[in-house]
Amino acid sequence: MDRRRFIGLTGIAVTAASTVRSDPSSATGVRWQPDGVGSLARIGILTPDFDPVPESEFWAMAPHGVSIHVARVPRKGAEAYYAAPNIDEAVEQLVAVAPRVIVSAYTSSSYLLGANADDLLRIRLQNRAPGIPVILTC
Repeated sequence: MDRRRFIGLTGIAVTAASTVRSDPSSATGVRWQPDGVGSLARIGILTPDFDPVPESEFWAMAPHGVSIHVARVPRKGAEAYYAAPNIDEAVEQLVAVAPRVIVSAYTSSSYLLGANADDLLRIRLQNRAPGIPVILTC
């Protein structure tokens, strides 16, 4: 998936730039602190339990008002990562926070399983997350 389509799916490109003030408390005089829940959008990330990199990379790229929510999937080999029920349960955890999109950030199993298996997996996960697009890194 190209960057333009990803940004379009998340719906954050124009909204983030046009609606976020640098200091939300300036109008009221009240000190305001973000609580970690995206006011503009939430992005759900599926990542193997051993890998903190995708989470930190998404936080580094997320504009103000977009929050990142991660579900860690137990991994006992690349094929097992996408096997039921672990990744299915992780998707259900992310659905509970109502993300705008869910991204699976684990390329190894995509390389191993191939494009056809990725398509079947994406369809399976989108059935677990009705109305929420699921994006696989490969």
